[in-house]
Amino acid sequence: MKIISLLFLFSTALFSCKKLSNDSSSTRTLLFEDDFDNLSLDTLNPPSGLKNWATYYVGWNVHHLIGNNDQCYKSFFPHVSAVLHETTGENSTIRLYCMKTPDVDSSKVDNLPYIGGMLSGQIHHSQLYGYWEVRAKFNISKSQHWGIWMVQADNEGPGEIDIVEVVGNGMNPINNVYMTQHGSSNDYMTTIPDVTIDQFHVYGLEWTSTQIIWYLDGVEMKSIPNYIYSPMYIMVTPEIANVWAGEPDSTTLWPTVCELDYIRIYEKK
Repeated sequence: MKIISLLFLFSTALFSCKKLSNDSSSTRTLLFEDDFDNLSLDTLNPPSGLKNWATYYVGWNVHHLIGNNDQCYKSFFPHVSAVLHETTGENSTIRLYCMKTPDVDSSKVDNLPYIGGMLSGQIHHSQLYGYWEVRAKFNISKSQHWGIWMVQADNEGPGEIDIVEVVGNGMNPINNVYMTQHGSSNDYMTTIPDVTIDQFHVYGLEWTSTQIIWYLDGVEMKSIPNYIYSPMYIMVTPEIANVWAGEPDSTTLWPTVCELDYIRIYEKK
């Protein structure tokens, strides 16, 4: 999710399978976990700091990233009828939506054609090195793009690590997932084909002073030398009509959804 533009709506839904643990995290100390049994969204601007997740780009104080040509305004919209929060013990999930902007809301979202939901962990979850793990699934079609990614907490460094991205750009198979970094002397992108993105998978990232390692369901996918030496935080965001995904058309299906079972953050080994 190249730093240039992004957005959202929230609801949780029931998921019948028991939450899974990733073997790659079994020897680590858990520092933070949100399994979304309760919705902890900081919907204020600026955030109060009392909740787990902000709902816009706090560090940049924006609701979408213009440089990506993203057309989705990210915020929290309690007045939109699609917002729904359901929990039943350990099996709850959170769904992040992106959809066409209702006419009544357009003036509140910079007249952008789409609104969406995001999670930003900048307030509570920035750290130097460690292991990040997200169990997620996606429902996307043409011109829809979701990213689970990390950027530097000082809002100044060039580093960006994309734990996983999915994109319906009409050129590549929709079941590709992408694991990418930006900001070093070389950008690295690894394409993992034939992933059932509409089913839950565990996406993991290990970051140490020497290496950055990506995992899919506990299996190492790629490793590169580390190039970032300041704290980072995680975000989950949609983009619509950006420079990668292209413009929606009559074949695009709405809403697009990212469903999260949990987010876990561990300390470094």
